[in-house]
Order: sequence, then structure tokens, then C-alpha cells
Amino acid sequence: MTGDPGKLKEAIGELDVQVAELQSQLTTAQEALRWIPVEERPPKEGQYKELSERVLCLNLHHETIMVDRWDIEHNRWSSGSSTHTHWRPIDLPEKDEVKK
Repeated sequence: MTGDPGKLKEAIGELDVQVAELQSQLTTAQEALRWIPVEERPPKEGQYKELSERVLCLNLHHETIMVDRWDIEHNRWSSGSSTHTHWRPIDLPEKDEVKK
């Protein structure tokens, strides 16, 4: 490849910036989609201060998944389950995206 070394260096610098931005976006997406161990932290409050938003809960011991909420006031799952091992947010479509 021939050309002005200064322009080539500038182009490489611009590509480095783009790669760094894409890596940041990938990290953010991976964090949003990961299963969070219950021991790490419970879900945060949602629309109601006493309950989290609905989340997917995983029980690795029984290989089951269910929807549940974290009861912030009582520091437990609203279903009463004590066997959830992991949870993750549910990414639901907007109401106007759902076809009737």
C-alpha cells in the first residue's frame, strides 16, 4: 500500500477509536444479557418501590426457568422460592410492537 504516511496513521487512529467504541458496546450488551448469580445481587426496584420488575429466574439444580419478582421489603422472591440460582432482566417488546 502506498500513500501519505500521515494520512495512513490518521486512518488507523480513526479505526482504533471505532474498535474501542464497538468493544464498549459489546461489553454493555453482554452485561445486559448475562445471568446474574443471586448471591451477587438481587434485582433492583422497578415501577413499584417494594418489588423489582419481573425477571427470568433460573434454578440450575432443577434446570427450570420461571418469571418472578424480588420483594425488596421482605428480602425474598415474591413467589416464595428459595431455589433460584441466577436471574436476568426480561427484554420485552414495547406494547406498540406487539401485533394484535
